[in-house]
Amino acid sequence: MQIVSVDIGSTWTKAALFTREGDALTLVNHVLTPTTTHHLAKGFSPA
Repeated sequence: MQIVSVDIGSTWTKAALFTREGDALTLVNHVLTPTTTHHLAKGFSPA
């Protein structure tokens, strides 16, 4: 199973992809991109 986590903040948008096998989570990839308080979706698009 793959799990995506996204945190849209006022200065940074962070996203991570995990795989789950049994009780273990493994980080596959992550991204950090700047965003602005005026248009939060601008930070989400590159992530």
